[in-house]
Amino acid sequence: MATVEEYLRELLNKKQNNYNYSQNEERAYQYISDLINQWKQSVNKGLIYASKYISIEMQRSGSRAKGDAIKGKSDIDIFVSITDPNNQNTVKDYYESLYSFLKPKFATNSLRKQNVSIGISYAGCSIDVTPGKRINQHTIINGRSYNDHYIYSRKTNHNTRTNIQKHIDLVRNSGLANEMMLLKIWRNCHGLELPSIAIEIITVEILKNNRSVYMYENIKKVFESLRDTILNRRIIDPSNSNNNIADGMSQSEKEEVRKVAIQSLSYDHGDTVTTSKICLRSKRHIFV
Repeated sequence: MATVEEYLRELLNKKQNNYNYSQNEERAYQYISDLINQWKQSVNKGLIYASKYISIEMQRSGSRAKGDAIKGKSDIDIFVSITDPNNQNTVKDYYESLYSFLKPKFATNSLRKQNVSIGISYAGCSIDVTPGKRINQHTIINGRSYNDHYIYSRKTNHNTRTNIQKHIDLVRNSGLANEMMLLKIWRNCHGLELPSIAIEIITVEILKNNRSVYMYENIKKVFESLRDTILNRRIIDPSNSNNNIADGMSQSEKEEVRKVAIQSLSYDHGDTVTTSKICLRSKRHIFV
């Protein structure tokens, strides 16, 4: 009979997805990169003066860049940084322009608009491409440059200021990537609308000064906080104090998170677990 900690470590071994890109993923990344470079050329076509050129750069981002990726969502995340020196277009314009450029390159069911990203299915890979418009101001922290960007949210039809590198550092410097991955698995098992960035921020806030050496104890602390605070909790983006991630969640979505956290706490298996108790695919159990 396995201990809870042994079970969770086995689960992480099966579900985490922080390996180097496979050969197929590298091929998919290169193909999408080539398309984005073609889009860059089309954006700048007709601009006469170099001072008007729009700079477009790519960065690998998302959970794999952070080190808390799990199987089952995107395999590849690409952040497209757009520097528009003369402010010719909005970030929404660039989002729509990139989507329109990519649309004829893929089958209908292989390209989709998502909230802040464009989802692509190619060569068996799931790819998320997020365009962001760079804000000229940036900060230097410990010699590293952090560039702020606006990204466009289709859900709210508003721009949000964010900083991808700060999000990466939040996870990488936390020492809590395992707990974050387990919470993402839990979220996915129960079909909860709880953004990954929200999970990462909440995990750091709850555990940074109050962590156990046991992952299960840490997970329980997060469940308890979700039970007690999620309905009214502010989830502040570390790169933008005016961006409350919780504003993007509906009240019913928050209530569902709270309900499942309560359910999960009620199935505390103590020191040991059995396959019949915890591995079944059922919302009655914490993980599957």
